[in-house]
Amino acid sequence: MFKVYFKSVLLIILVFLSIYQTAMLWFDYPSNRNFFYSLVNDEQAVVNESNEMHDDLFFPEKISVFYGDGSKTYGVMSLSQSDSLNLVDDSIKVVFDSFDIGVLDNKQIDISELWDRSHVLIDLPYSITSELLKKELNIKSKWIDDTFSFERIYIFPEQEIDAYQAEQSMYKGIRIVFADRKLTQLRSVNVQDERMQLLNDSLILYIDTLEEEQNHMFFSTKEQGLDIFEEDVLVPVNGQAFNLLSNLYGDMYFYEGDKRDDEQLERFVSYFFVNPKSTWKTNNVNEVRFGDLESVVRYTDSGLFEYQLNYEVENPETTLSRSLRVANDFLTKDRLLNQIEYALDDFERRGSEIVLYYNYKYRNVPLIFNDLSAYSMKHPMEIVVSGNTVTKYRRIMWKSQEVVVQGSAFEVRFQKPIDDLLLIDAIQPLKLSDMYLGYRIDNVSDGAYLTWILENEEERYYVELE
Repeated sequence: MFKVYFKSVLLIILVFLSIYQTAMLWFDYPSNRNFFYSLVNDEQAVVNESNEMHDDLFFPEKISVFYGDGSKTYGVMSLSQSDSLNLVDDSIKVVFDSFDIGVLDNKQIDISELWDRSHVLIDLPYSITSELLKKELNIKSKWIDDTFSFERIYIFPEQEIDAYQAEQSMYKGIRIVFADRKLTQLRSVNVQDERMQLLNDSLILYIDTLEEEQNHMFFSTKEQGLDIFEEDVLVPVNGQAFNLLSNLYGDMYFYEGDKRDDEQLERFVSYFFVNPKSTWKTNNVNEVRFGDLESVVRYTDSGLFEYQLNYEVENPETTLSRSLRVANDFLTKDRLLNQIEYALDDFERRGSEIVLYYNYKYRNVPLIFNDLSAYSMKHPMEIVVSGNTVTKYRRIMWKSQEVVVQGSAFEVRFQKPIDDLLLIDAIQPLKLSDMYLGYRIDNVSDGAYLTWILENEEERYYVELE
């Protein structure tokens, strides 16, 4: 009798435990996560974090299409258009597939092969190293060794695939060439898996579509043998008409002349605090500050906005992937950031922290601040991440106003700025690493004007348009 009673009680307990465990599996309880929930949730978080980092870390500074039609020219796509973003997504997928299932081509590459046929060219703003791939992205690839690094990616889709070839599995695959900007270190990888055919077809479609709609054409300085450039640069073909605003009227946020609009500033700042009503405010000589027990925000009369945490993070260790996710979540607090184009330009590790650096653009044209030394900055926007927390956020609060100024249409002749530096400024020997059109900003309370920008490893030169 006792045994029957004991078994009945045990069975009831087991039934209740099974009901409880089922509820924990199916419903979202905020506390006491069970093992199965944690396992699934952590795995999904890793997948989401990894995908988000792929997009952020490999988002190009520039994406171009080489037509391969005999003209030896590129079309540079605007990164603010949806077609360009779709091409970026497909290209990043191809790159990560090459890490996973690519086969290394051990044949020595002649750089002239880069311009044999049409391809997609991705220029990254920084170098991707094997250490970053292995430690941050957990990439396990048979062909990536400790010496592997790249700043450029050439993606060559297989052009001639008919129905018979596809049916007979005669697909030769997508070829990817990883390179530095000087084109001295090249590594070729082939991805021949037939599952890549859809991506292959998509890349071909982008190339063909852009070729039909091509507007401005660019050429490779290495392909043309221009030795004055140490790195390979895409330079506009002579004689083309560009229609860009020659001037941008600009100013700092929250100022009308010399008067600061404190009501708008307080509304903007409020999103950086959990309870804005509990914050304090002080007006100093050159800045205004807001704060609570956790953080302090300040805005200076020179246009610098700064957020800083008041306490040290208990577990400061972080990874680049986590830092990018934490930074993206934090940036939603900045309700004015959607009024300017910005992109990750560089990053560095400082001890256990990671610092992310961002640059600004206007309609895909770089905005270049001539001198940020007064702010102790090299980029107009910086984020410091420690553990799972943003400990510091700084950015220059510059805004542009679209006002068309006379002389916005002009004809490009790339030799002119080079000749000016060589002959007028007498800079010799002149070796360049980059050359592009950009908007120069001398003072955050002023506007910006379009100019040629020429760079080498040590200096940046400005040459006015004709």
